[in-house]
Amino acid sequence: SPREAPAKANKKRGCPSVAALTERGEAPVAKSPKESPIKSSRSISVSLEGEALARFHEEERRRYESPFEPFRYTSLEGKPAAVAAAAKKGSKGREKPTPHTMLDPDRPVVVSFASLVRDAVARLPGGEGTKADIVYLVCRSQYFAGHTATQHQKAVSVGTTLDRLQKECDPCVQNIKGGWGYLHLGRSDEDFEKAAAAAARERKRRRKYSGDSIEGEPAPAG
Repeated sequence: SPREAPAKANKKRGCPSVAALTERGEAPVAKSPKESPIKSSRSISVSLEGEALARFHEEERRRYESPFEPFRYTSLEGKPAAVAAAAKKGSKGREKPTPHTMLDPDRPVVVSFASLVRDAVARLPGGEGTKADIVYLVCRSQYFAGHTATQHQKAVSVGTTLDRLQKECDPCVQNIKGGWGYLHLGRSDEDFEKAAAAAARERKRRRKYSGDSIEGEPAPAG
């Protein structure tokens, strides 16, 4: 089933199970979205214009000005929406952002396509919506520059990123009936810190026992 898929994927990747984390006192608190029916993955039920769009852009600027701290957006229904830090503390900063055909080349270095997708899902009403909703919100970001891309290309890029985010050790999204749900909606700063610390320990353990490089592995979700 969709709810079992992330657990199976995590097991294959060597990620600790929720039970194991709980036993060690490391399990983060995740608020699962309600499985309400969503009409169609192609339907758009959200809108972000005018003052609401200006407020989002201001919040987005503040979020990436302090990338090492968790942040709270105002969701489309006016409620707080928590997201993890955009970058790991102590990580080496790049001079320039990684090139991406759908992102502004002058954006802050910590802004990635995955971070825009995470932020979009977090701001959905009730933390859930269709892929089309998510594509729409990603395109409303001031750092998105793929407006000449076709709708299909945008949908493929967002869909691929959602699938990748769902397979992380601490997934922030989950595929639900007809759409996607955000799992970290009600997390506290302490919850995010515990999750980041657990992920760091797991990366260290895997590096020690497998000797495999983990470069390029998705950053912890938020």
